[in-house]
Amino acid sequence: MKVRLLHTPGHTTESSCYLLIDENGVERAIYTGDTLFLGDVGRPDLAQKVIAELTQEKLASMMYDSLRNKIMPLADDIIVYPGHGAGSACGKKLSNESQDTIGNQKKTNYALNPSLSREEFMKELLTGLTPPPGYFPQNVIMNIKGYDNIDEVMVRGLKGLSADAFQLTTETEKPYIIDIRDAKEFAKGFIPGSINIGINGSFAGMGWNHHS
Repeated sequence: MKVRLLHTPGHTTESSCYLLIDENGVERAIYTGDTLFLGDVGRPDLAQKVIAELTQEKLASMMYDSLRNKIMPLADDIIVYPGHGAGSACGKKLSNESQDTIGNQKKTNYALNPSLSREEFMKELLTGLTPPPGYFPQNVIMNIKGYDNIDEVMVRGLKGLSADAFQLTTETEKPYIIDIRDAKEFAKGFIPGSINIGINGSFAGMGWNHHS
């Protein structure tokens, strides 16, 4: 088995797709991240608040080229594994399914309609976009500048604190304190200043319950 990387500009600033090729050289599957979803494609308006020249129109045009030059020419029987399904703000028509074929997506996904001109594609893609969650600009900056190695993040994140050290940290460093319990449990008692984001499914577009 081997994997070929396909750069596909058009989502935040750039997304990556990985094409899986078996030991006989046959292309079997493509892992499309946030470029191609089932039923939709990545939205092109998430970088414009950070990089002014990367307008949603420019990124939509780049997405058009990525789909038609790199993904749509692939064989119809190749299996598509997107980065995620419905429940996020990354698209308008995301399916709940976890996999499909390129061929079926060409039949059912509006963005892969070969009859769409560039202008028609851009109009379809840009119509009906909801406001992106507030943290997306920070994501774009992280994608551009890079971020710490996950092993380093885990070492820092798993460091235990005594009650006194915890209080000192909250007073001096002003960190965000995330409480992932259910909202009803959170309401019974919480650390002052903590933010409740319950891990109960989709929370990308949710507001925060912030208590002082």
